[in-house]
Amino acid sequence: MKDSVEEDTTGNPAEIARQACRTIKWYKPDGSLKCQSMREVLPKMEADDLLELPSGGDRRIVRLPLPRSFIPAAPIPGRRSSLPPDGWRGCG
Repeated sequence: MKDSVEEDTTGNPAEIARQACRTIKWYKPDGSLKCQSMREVLPKMEADDLLELPSGGDRRIVRLPLPRSFIPAAPIPGRRSSLPPDGWRGCG
């Protein structure tokens, strides 16, 4: 795992976590990767000098305002539970 993390060239924390999970075959019971847990573990491993994370520059999430054309004019009627699944599967 150390080699795959240190050799990463993307600098993308989510991609590094996905690759590390795949390397050690770390999955949730539902079969998806345990990316969020890995993203919490990797900096701790780096602090313990077990590996060195690639520098990726500023990793803060920047939230840009949506253009008015993307904002619905009226609320969408109904409950969220009545909508079809959106297919989102997390980071796996």
